Amino acid sequence: MNRARGLCVASAVLLVAFLPALAGRASAAASAWTLTCDVDITGSGTAEATATWDWFEDERVIAGAGGTASCGDTGVGERPANANGLTVSLTAGACATAVFSTDCVDHLKIMTKSFDPADSVSATVKASASIGVYEEFCFFVFCFREHSKSSIQATFTMTS
Repeated sequence: MNRARGLCVASAVLLVAFLPALAGRASAAASAWTLTCDVDITGSGTAEATATWDWFEDERVIAGAGGTASCGDTGVGERPANANGLTVSLTAGACATAVFSTDCVDHLKIMTKSFDPADSVSATVKASASIGVYEEFCFFVFCFREHSKSSIQATFTMTS
């Protein structure tokens, strides 16, 4: 009799321990994102932007659920069903180059948003950077002037 009772207790403990796993996870929500960039370069220079994002559950990163994008990228993915937070980091950078120098600037924007996992969520983050270089140099009686300017305005949008 004690052996039968022990078997029943052990079975009940195993059932309670593994029942949530047998029930399965709630389904994930679709998400779509885009990173648009408006670039203006006069002379020599570069301008670029990068966005990274992470989904959170109770202020903890959900491993493997984030992503990254560069200018012009668009994509779709899944928001984890248990996600109740989103953090997006957007960095816009510009460099201007003249004959003897290069100057660069970066601008970082970070947005964090909390939400109910049952609701839809959208986020928009904007960052911009601009820099210019002016040089004047003379060689004997000849003088040269060079001006370069680079600027970027980046917008990252996520909907889910």
